[in-house]
Amino acid sequence: MTDLKESKKAVESMILPVTLFSRRSQRRRQHRGRRAGVRNRLRTRAHRPPLPSILLANVQSLENKLDDIRARTRYQRDIRDCNIFCLTETWLTSSVPDHAITPAESFSVFRTDRTAESGKLRGGGVCFMVNNRWCNPWNITVLSRSCSPHLELLTILCRPFYLPREFTAVIISAIYIPPQADNNKALSDLHDVLSGHQAKHPDAALIVAGDFNRAKLKQVMPNFHQHVTCPTRGNNTLDHCYSPFKGGYKAISLPAFGKSDHVAILLAPEYKQRLHQEAPATLQDALGDVDWDVFQDTSANIDEFADTAISFIGMLVDTIIPSATIRIFPNQKSWVDSTVRRALKARTTAYKNGLTLGDMTSYKAASYGLRKTVKAAKRRYKDNVESHFQHGDSRRIWDGLRKITDYKPSTVRCMKPELADDLNAFFARFEVPAVAAIQSSAPAPAAEPAPLILSEHDVRRALRATNCRKAAGPDSIPGTCAKSMCRSADHSFH
Repeated sequence: MTDLKESKKAVESMILPVTLFSRRSQRRRQHRGRRAGVRNRLRTRAHRPPLPSILLANVQSLENKLDDIRARTRYQRDIRDCNIFCLTETWLTSSVPDHAITPAESFSVFRTDRTAESGKLRGGGVCFMVNNRWCNPWNITVLSRSCSPHLELLTILCRPFYLPREFTAVIISAIYIPPQADNNKALSDLHDVLSGHQAKHPDAALIVAGDFNRAKLKQVMPNFHQHVTCPTRGNNTLDHCYSPFKGGYKAISLPAFGKSDHVAILLAPEYKQRLHQEAPATLQDALGDVDWDVFQDTSANIDEFADTAISFIGMLVDTIIPSATIRIFPNQKSWVDSTVRRALKARTTAYKNGLTLGDMTSYKAASYGLRKTVKAAKRRYKDNVESHFQHGDSRRIWDGLRKITDYKPSTVRCMKPELADDLNAFFARFEVPAVAAIQSSAPAPAAEPAPLILSEHDVRRALRATNCRKAAGPDSIPGTCAKSMCRSADHSFH
């Protein structure tokens, strides 16, 4: 009996540490925090994103893809919660009603079918399916429709339930440019339409998506960024999505609908609204936290106080405002950028290696790559200069004209400082007696100068009128800093 009890104790002593060890390891393997990533952030606020989530697809006949679209909308969460479906090549006609192609009851359909104006009666067509949980259909307005041999376009304006403060609305355009279309004519028409929308709704978020085939919107609107980086048909990226926000979307490739040869693209918004962006320490905040009375109490006179305050402001400028050193050579062209410099360096390295090894094949390839890089750099520079004329900013327009005409201001200066005195004496030679009579008369007693009185409003108005594009004065305080002192340090200068 004693042996049995001792054996039980021995077994329990062996089992207990193992049990404790397994519990501790399980507790250690528990994941803390929450999942990260664009898709998980989108799922947490599916109908309240900063920019709408978009499902972009070239369906090639929507009628025979309805079963697939409805099944994914019902059983796949990312598709069901997507805010906008942007579908191209719907191949619909006026005989098909909207309710027949609705994927679910929570979606509203807006479409443009191909008409006889395009030169073809079949194919084509673009369509939007908007999620009613993101935007009420009564708050959606069709801004423009067009159907031509070169471009099929549908643009809608949405005012959803939730929108960041920096946007007043969301304008999205569905585009289809046929393969045989004239790309230059299509891009020109598209540029005119989008520029009109930008001028009429300057604070709206503008998004352009669709099947562009060989056309690229960045050729006519260089300020827009392309977000689809994965291939959509074979090894080619034919479906594009453009917006003015760099890094605004992340493209996620999904299986194609039915037997379409274009994959579907889910565009998850990566845009971070201004309210949630981390604001760096600004000069105005630093100036607002300074106790200027300390400088005033420790200064013997106004001149000493001004020198101390200006020196302290200069220290803040050097500490907070980032600076960069740019090397500019007198013979450097305006289109030379980092890509051209890297290509030049690669060609020089290939030339030296070719002389050492006796094989100039790599040098020839590097020279060919340099020529291609120079052409691309010149094209980018041309697009950048031409973009100055697409905005209502007169300063940028004149800047573009100066660059096109290579205008350089005259630097000729008068080499004879006494020329002004000689001209004055020549033109006033007949008035010498009058001048002598005036000089001979007794000078009138000078009146005491009135004291200079400045109010805080005068100081604030003078600081606000500072031109930030001009160089700093003798105090080495830039114009941007002077404007930052408008609300913080003006009382000390008063």
